[in-house]
Amino acid sequence: MRSLAESMLLFNKERQLIERVIIRERQMIACFFLGGISATVLPILAPKLKREIKLFSLLYGVASNAAATYGVYSRNRKENIYKSLDNAQAAALADQMRHTVAFSGAVQKIESQRKLAGYIAQLSQYEQPRWVQMFNLGGIIPPTTIDAVVEENKTVAIDKRQSSFDELTADLAPEIDYSWLNEKFVSASKVVFGPKGSGKSIYLAYEAIAFVQLHPDGELRIGDRHFSEDESQWLPGVPADILEKKYVASKREQILAMFRRAGSLLRHRVDSGIRLSHSECRRFKLICDEFESFILQLDDDEKKEVMGIIAQSQDEGRKYGVDITLGVHSLKKERIGIDSSVLFQMDVLCLGQALADPNTKFPADFDTKKLLSEQHTLQSILKLNQGFACVVRKGGEMPQVVVMPFIDLSQYQVEINQPSQNWLELIQQWVTSLGRIPTAAEVKDWWETNTGNTLTSSGLNLLMEHLKLDNKE
Repeated sequence: MRSLAESMLLFNKERQLIERVIIRERQMIACFFLGGISATVLPILAPKLKREIKLFSLLYGVASNAAATYGVYSRNRKENIYKSLDNAQAAALADQMRHTVAFSGAVQKIESQRKLAGYIAQLSQYEQPRWVQMFNLGGIIPPTTIDAVVEENKTVAIDKRQSSFDELTADLAPEIDYSWLNEKFVSASKVVFGPKGSGKSIYLAYEAIAFVQLHPDGELRIGDRHFSEDESQWLPGVPADILEKKYVASKREQILAMFRRAGSLLRHRVDSGIRLSHSECRRFKLICDEFESFILQLDDDEKKEVMGIIAQSQDEGRKYGVDITLGVHSLKKERIGIDSSVLFQMDVLCLGQALADPNTKFPADFDTKKLLSEQHTLQSILKLNQGFACVVRKGGEMPQVVVMPFIDLSQYQVEINQPSQNWLELIQQWVTSLGRIPTAAEVKDWWETNTGNTLTSSGLNLLMEHLKLDNKE
């Protein structure tokens, strides 16, 4: 393929050649016209010439005029052809010039982006994501990775009340305050915002471990639409069959049943006055990761029911030991019908670049620009083993930038000690102590409250038969 310079040189040469040919043809036609006119006018101007000369002159004039006329016709045809060729070549040359200019501009843009990427690559790894996102340099600069570090192995036993928070924070840099990550925060209802790769799932898995450690007699339920036995990080050390049977659910109906379990337990405790200080009040925690994925699977009535349960847990949950933690990437109201302002009474934890997500409408007390700036500033001065900056709002406090310590889930091991309670014997004792015949609803509430397991209709029928009671309201 010819270069642009070669094409322009050839185009100019062809145009000059055509112009010379046209000029010569015009000169020839002009000569014919002059000769024809002269020969035609000559007999008039010189009447004394011989008849033969006059006749020859007239014939020459007619022939010259005819030749000139044909020459004009032929020249017009040639000029139209030359003009068409010239226009076509000019259009082709212009098109080639446009492509050349576009290619040159694209190369310059690529070179400038590569030069900018080279400069950003020399900056701190905590600054890089911000500039990569601002200048859209994804794919040019490889994403930074930070390895989680925990120096001590920690074993979490469900039958021991031992807090690992002090141990976790003791080995980290003393100038950083990790006291915000305490038992009260782990147990409380909250929304954890975090885009992919922010550590959201790791934190939620850690919260599950911390909950069973801090409340070994409590009830933990986990909803995870994307649960995979091979990739699960929930409760390390717990056998897969026990994990799926007792703790984790991935199906829509199962997770919905967990929310309903939270709602019914909370209503029972509110109606019965069973607060946290009551001896029968066992902590209940529901962790629902990928909450957007779950809520999108529900119909309008089910969505309303779930949001009602969440709202009730915000109002009364912390007093009656029923708490719900939601893990979300973002909340796009047009898509799922809710935003974070609906969850304003819950604690809020924002990991990674969650505050920069334009899809989420955060509560009014979140000054996202200011908090993001403070988060980036803190992140830039942190050492690798100190953790990463995030934003938290606890209870009625104002949002603040804090440091989340690195969490290596492989360092934890959860040991499950199955209780030796004979629930059938205990419920029989309860029926006897009542001094009356309980209703089926009362039996169902007692069983679910004390065992932590949901009772189906068939299961309730079998239990009523065992107790020799009629399953009638």
